[in-house]
Amino acid sequence: MATSLYPQIYDKFLGIREYNGVNSNGIISAIKANNIDLYQSDIGSGIGIKSTKGNKGIYELPEGYKIIDIFSSQQDKTIYDFIYAENDTKGTLFYANPINNATIIIDDLPLSAKANGLTMTSSAYDVFIFTNGKKQYSVCFSKAEKVKEINAVDFLGRNISWLAMWEWNGFLVVSSEYGVHASHQNDIYTWNDNPQDKADSWYIDFSKKVTAIVGFSAGLFIFTDSDVTRLLGNPNTSNSSLELVSMNGTLSYQSIAIHDTYLFFYDPKQKNIYYMQITDTGQTRPSGPVAKEVQSYFNKSISKFKMCSCIYSGNNEIWCLIDDKILIYDYTKQEWLRRTEQNINCVCLSDNQVLTGGDSGIVYLEKINNDFNEQFFPSEYRTTFINMGSNSNLKKQKTPLLICLNDNELNDFWVELTVNNKQKNPKRVKITVSCEAVYGNSNDVNVIPKNETYEHAYYAADNPYSKRIIEISTPQTWYTLGIRFYTDQAGQGFAINSIELKNVKAKTKTKGR
Repeated sequence: MATSLYPQIYDKFLGIREYNGVNSNGIISAIKANNIDLYQSDIGSGIGIKSTKGNKGIYELPEGYKIIDIFSSQQDKTIYDFIYAENDTKGTLFYANPINNATIIIDDLPLSAKANGLTMTSSAYDVFIFTNGKKQYSVCFSKAEKVKEINAVDFLGRNISWLAMWEWNGFLVVSSEYGVHASHQNDIYTWNDNPQDKADSWYIDFSKKVTAIVGFSAGLFIFTDSDVTRLLGNPNTSNSSLELVSMNGTLSYQSIAIHDTYLFFYDPKQKNIYYMQITDTGQTRPSGPVAKEVQSYFNKSISKFKMCSCIYSGNNEIWCLIDDKILIYDYTKQEWLRRTEQNINCVCLSDNQVLTGGDSGIVYLEKINNDFNEQFFPSEYRTTFINMGSNSNLKKQKTPLLICLNDNELNDFWVELTVNNKQKNPKRVKITVSCEAVYGNSNDVNVIPKNETYEHAYYAADNPYSKRIIEISTPQTWYTLGIRFYTDQAGQGFAINSIELKNVKAKTKTKGR
């Protein structure tokens, strides 16, 4: 017995779903989503997929330097990009001035392979604070003495060095091997007060190593790798309190990000990302996990985890650098995507742009160009398997698979079907102006549209959305169907609004394969 099935149009594409995949009600999720962006397709509430933009090099450091981290600092309405890099013998802090020249500002630093930076704005001048864990400096372009070393010595005569730090109520709060220290209020060079006034420097002893410090929701959250303690009020006053608020910790000062009204952090014990939220009453317990759909990326031992909040040029994202992998959380659509590109060590949001850098010594401007600084990295979207509600019913399909393309974008890509767990020969789709959509097998590298057309494109007359429908042949019968869109050479890309299955009947007396 054969039963006609309702047509299925999938016009809401999701990101990677390892835990809660979807293939019904117009929604389909991905097994893989590499170098993909999700976008509003202009057809109702549809969400399409397209090849992401690449990057280009904007600064190149002298030969032999590896970029450790990048920081953005706004001083007197001018934005500076600070770049910390190391070669085999020393560390160097560069800055890029408004005409995009990388200039040395601090040289001959001891090697550490780590760095941190922030801008303090509570004093009369905007001051950039830099540390590589061994040396600390302030940089202020409005002062005659632009660069000044911070020689921090506490009340007990101990030298203080740090990586984790935060500006909190005018104090520069840092973590050292001894615990949590704060400078004198609005004076980052004084650390040795005998606390008698509320503006004096202060110190809190911690038995565990402090991994991160974050000012959030009126308190100062002090992280170890296994718990969080919240400080309320100035420790130099009687109304201060210190409370253990969670048994979730974080890996380091780099594995945290404040985004929207949330504080996100990676917990190395639970192996996932958790969050706290600003509420009227002040939340003190974390929620999550946020990233269970990409749990496989956290299962192994992780030595480096960096998070960066990136709201820029219409994008709302959290970038996560996990050892040698890059995951991007599309905050608006609440979906995870993977980005593959050059090996990078850091990511920074600067003046509505995302900057990255790595061992090549090149600073990249992200989400620009169709290539990656003249290198090719493929785009790939592999759907979860489609079964039309049953794994055992045999589907008989008369109409080919219909793919709706966004004609405003580049469309030159491959389609590979997996039918009943068997991969079929890929088919190339190439759209050119005033030509038809065509495909060829994977051996036809140079497809000539006019000479090798054997699938046709249908164009809607006077379509204000510039959409095109193309056909991809499918087997006449199948049980499960997976679809993979991908590029395999430079100059290719795709922008897909929807995929549609119609004129499908199901034979219900079959048992599947």
